[in-house]
Amino acid sequence: MITQLFGPEYVTSYDVVFKLFSVVTIAYGLIAAPLWSTYSDAYHRNDLEWIKTTIKNQLKIYFLIIVVTVILILYAKTIISLWIGESLMIDTNLIITMGLFVIVSTWNSIFASFINATNKLSVQINTSIIAIIINIPLSILLVKYFHFGVSGVVMGTVLSLSVFAIFGSIQTYNLLHKGKN
Repeated sequence: MITQLFGPEYVTSYDVVFKLFSVVTIAYGLIAAPLWSTYSDAYHRNDLEWIKTTIKNQLKIYFLIIVVTVILILYAKTIISLWIGESLMIDTNLIITMGLFVIVSTWNSIFASFINATNKLSVQINTSIIAIIINIPLSILLVKYFHFGVSGVVMGTVLSLSVFAIFGSIQTYNLLHKGKN
């Protein structure tokens, strides 16, 4: 989409910023990887207290992810300059929106792991369909009419993922506080 809207020269800055922030998502992924199967086991044993405690612990880790992400946002240009060199100009808005992307994606991952383990996927499927439908038009709107530049593509994705961020956390709360539905 970036190539179509801006040209291939803009893909490089997007890719470099994406790779920088992927350090955070990969690190979180390593921590969260075993949770799906353990959530499934605990849910089928009706051990909701263990699940609540584990999600609370994930939310503590999430706070650290926010801190690390904010630090990356603040120092991204310096890190990229040391990593790639001075020649690559990176837009600050792209850095900020990529940080938001990491924050929303990680939030979603916390709840998606649990919801997948319960096999109660209707909210996740419906919010994914909504995200698929709105992502590209929203990105184009932000780029062409609100002049967000490349960061508009990322912001469109962030806003699309925010649908599950809201409804996935609500569904998790309902499953944990109302028992198996």
